[in-house]
Amino acid sequence: ADGWYCVTTFVKTRDEAAGADASIKPFPDEPALHAVWDALQHGTCKLIVIAKSRQIMVSWVTCAYALWRARFYPNRQIVWQTKKEDDAKDMVSYGSDRLDEARMQFIESHLPGWMAKKRRFRDGQIIYDNGSKIVAVPEGGNQVRSKTTSLVVIDEAAFQDQFRSAMTAALPLLNKESRMVAISTA
Repeated sequence: ADGWYCVTTFVKTRDEAAGADASIKPFPDEPALHAVWDALQHGTCKLIVIAKSRQIMVSWVTCAYALWRARFYPNRQIVWQTKKEDDAKDMVSYGSDRLDEARMQFIESHLPGWMAKKRRFRDGQIIYDNGSKIVAVPEGGNQVRSKTTSLVVIDEAAFQDQFRSAMTAALPLLNKESRMVAISTA
């Protein structure tokens, strides 16, 4: 039930700028990241916009939240949207033959064995046996419009030429229990 405890206790991150012996690290228990998590898990806002600078782990905490929500809540459809499909896959999954490359796939693959859930990694998707799914999509309103989602994450929103159409397509979903998170550097 306590997602932040779960993340700061069991989740590992990858630091590509660190040396090989220090590249896998525990998720940091930082107050700013905890505040983002609280807004995602406990906040009442259905639309959350996060302006960020680079390298402060907002994308990592949002990836961890999406995974936590898919793992522990059945029948969730989560969409991660970025400008290009490959960038979205970098966050979600490249399929079962490239386990450690995408962020969510990396997190899932580095959880303790007792936390294992039945899931499948596909190109751009993580599918759980509880009916939940995380899907990577490129920019555009039609990418979101055709899905009934419980969470839409629009990453680097300020750099998406079609951000307005994606937002317009997703807004009707917010009348239900769906949420939208827009993240972007300036």
